[in-house]
Amino acid sequence: MYKQELNYYKNLLKLTHQLEHAAEHGKIEDLDPVFAKRKKILAKISADEEDSRTLSEKANSSEQQEPAEVIEEIRKVIEEVMKMDRRIEEKLKAKKDRIHDQLTKVRQGHKALKGYAPKRRHIPRYISEKW
Repeated sequence: MYKQELNYYKNLLKLTHQLEHAAEHGKIEDLDPVFAKRKKILAKISADEEDSRTLSEKANSSEQQEPAEVIEEIRKVIEEVMKMDRRIEEKLKAKKDRIHDQLTKVRQGHKALKGYAPKRRHIPRYISEKW
Protein backbone atom coordinates (compact mmCIF):
# COMPACT_ATOMS: atom_id res chain seq x y z
CA MET A 1 0.00 0.00 0.00
CA TYR A 2 2.83 2.42 0.81
CA LYS A 3 4.48 1.71 -2.54
CA GLN A 4 1.35 2.86 -4.34
CA GLU A 5 1.33 6.01 -2.20
CA LEU A 6 5.01 6.54 -3.03
CA ASN A 7 4.16 6.34 -6.75
CA TYR A 8 1.46 8.96 -6.28
CA TYR A 9 3.91 11.26 -4.54
CA LYS A 10 6.52 10.72 -7.26
CA ASN A 11 3.92 11.68 -9.86
CA LEU A 12 3.09 14.70 -7.73
CA LEU A 13 6.77 15.63 -7.72
CA LYS A 14 6.92 15.38 -11.54
CA LEU A 15 3.92 17.67 -11.85
CA THR A 16 5.52 20.08 -9.40
CA HIS A 17 8.61 20.18 -11.63
CA GLN A 18 6.32 21.08 -14.53
CA LEU A 19 4.75 23.84 -12.47
CA GLU A 20 8.14 25.23 -11.52
CA HIS A 21 9.26 25.19 -15.16
CA ALA A 22 6.09 26.98 -16.27
CA ALA A 23 6.44 29.56 -13.49
CA GLU A 24 10.10 30.16 -14.33
CA HIS A 25 9.38 30.79 -17.99
CA GLY A 26 6.20 32.77 -17.45
CA LYS A 27 3.94 30.22 -19.12
CA ILE A 28 0.90 31.04 -17.06
CA GLU A 29 -1.44 29.22 -19.45
CA ASP A 30 0.34 25.91 -18.63
CA LEU A 31 -0.42 26.17 -14.91
CA ASP A 32 -4.14 25.34 -14.88
CA PRO A 33 -3.92 21.87 -16.50
CA VAL A 34 -1.04 20.88 -14.22
CA PHE A 35 -2.90 22.12 -11.13
CA ALA A 36 -5.91 20.04 -12.23
CA LYS A 37 -3.73 16.91 -12.52
CA ARG A 38 -2.21 17.62 -9.10
CA LYS A 39 -5.67 17.96 -7.61
CA LYS A 40 -6.62 14.51 -8.94
CA ILE A 41 -3.48 12.93 -7.51
CA LEU A 42 -4.03 14.58 -4.14
CA ALA A 43 -7.61 13.27 -4.14
CA LYS A 44 -6.30 9.75 -4.83
CA ILE A 45 -3.78 10.10 -2.00
CA SER A 46 -6.53 11.22 0.38
CA ALA A 47 -8.76 8.33 -0.68
CA ASP A 48 -5.90 5.85 -0.21
CA GLU A 49 -5.17 7.27 3.23
CA GLU A 50 -8.78 6.67 4.21
CA ASP A 51 -8.57 3.11 2.86
CA SER A 52 -5.28 2.45 4.67
CA ARG A 53 -6.76 3.69 7.96
CA THR A 54 -9.67 1.32 7.53
CA LEU A 55 -7.36 -1.57 6.70
CA SER A 56 -4.96 -0.82 9.54
CA GLU A 57 -7.81 -0.85 12.02
CA LYS A 58 -8.79 -4.32 10.82
CA ALA A 59 -5.28 -5.73 10.47
CA ASN A 60 -3.23 -7.00 13.38
CA SER A 61 0.09 -5.40 14.32
CA SER A 62 2.28 -7.88 12.40
CA GLU A 63 0.49 -7.09 9.13
CA GLN A 64 0.86 -3.33 9.68
CA GLN A 65 4.65 -3.28 9.49
CA GLU A 66 5.72 -1.74 6.18
CA PRO A 67 9.30 -1.22 5.07
CA ALA A 68 10.73 1.82 6.77
CA GLU A 69 12.68 2.69 3.61
CA VAL A 70 9.48 3.26 1.63
CA ILE A 71 8.02 5.44 4.36
CA GLU A 72 11.26 7.44 4.55
CA GLU A 73 11.27 7.89 0.77
CA ILE A 74 7.69 9.14 0.90
CA ARG A 75 8.70 11.66 3.55
CA LYS A 76 11.61 12.89 1.42
CA VAL A 77 9.42 13.26 -1.67
CA ILE A 78 6.82 15.19 0.34
CA GLU A 79 9.52 17.53 1.67
CA GLU A 80 10.84 18.11 -1.86
CA VAL A 81 7.34 18.88 -3.14
CA MET A 82 6.83 21.35 -0.28
CA LYS A 83 10.13 23.12 -1.03
CA MET A 84 9.29 23.35 -4.70
CA ASP A 85 5.80 24.65 -3.92
CA ARG A 86 7.34 27.46 -1.86
CA ARG A 87 9.72 28.34 -4.71
CA ILE A 88 6.86 28.31 -7.21
CA GLU A 89 4.79 30.55 -4.96
CA GLU A 90 7.70 33.01 -4.65
CA LYS A 91 8.24 33.05 -8.43
CA LEU A 92 4.58 33.62 -9.18
CA LYS A 93 4.36 36.35 -6.53
CA ALA A 94 7.42 38.08 -8.02
CA LYS A 95 5.87 37.82 -11.50
CA LYS A 96 2.59 39.28 -10.18
CA ASP A 97 4.47 42.14 -8.51
CA ARG A 98 6.36 42.94 -11.74
CA ILE A 99 3.12 43.02 -13.70
CA HIS A 100 1.49 45.23 -11.06
CA ASP A 101 4.44 47.65 -11.22
CA GLN A 102 4.24 47.77 -15.01
CA LEU A 103 0.51 48.49 -14.89
CA THR A 104 1.09 51.26 -12.37
CA LYS A 105 3.68 52.86 -14.67
CA VAL A 106 1.32 52.62 -17.63
CA ARG A 107 -1.46 54.30 -15.64
CA GLN A 108 0.89 57.07 -14.51
CA GLY A 109 2.06 57.58 -18.09
CA HIS A 110 -1.53 57.77 -19.28
CA LYS A 111 -2.30 60.43 -16.67
CA ALA A 112 0.78 62.41 -17.68
CA LEU A 113 -0.22 62.33 -21.34
CA LYS A 114 -3.66 63.64 -20.48
CA GLY A 115 -1.98 66.72 -19.00
CA TYR A 116 -0.54 67.59 -22.42
CA ALA A 117 -3.82 67.18 -24.27
CA PRO A 118 -5.44 70.41 -25.52
CA LYS A 119 -8.14 71.77 -23.28
CA ARG A 120 -11.60 71.02 -24.50
CA ARG A 121 -14.07 73.81 -24.35
CA HIS A 122 -17.48 73.09 -23.13
CA ILE A 123 -19.93 73.23 -25.98
CA PRO A 124 -23.48 73.77 -24.82
CA ARG A 125 -25.95 71.18 -25.92
CA TYR A 126 -28.72 73.70 -26.33
CA ILE A 127 -28.94 77.45 -26.75
CA SER A 128 -31.04 79.48 -24.43
CA GLU A 129 -33.49 81.86 -26.13
CA LYS A 130 -33.21 84.36 -23.26
CA TRP A 131 -30.02 85.87 -24.61
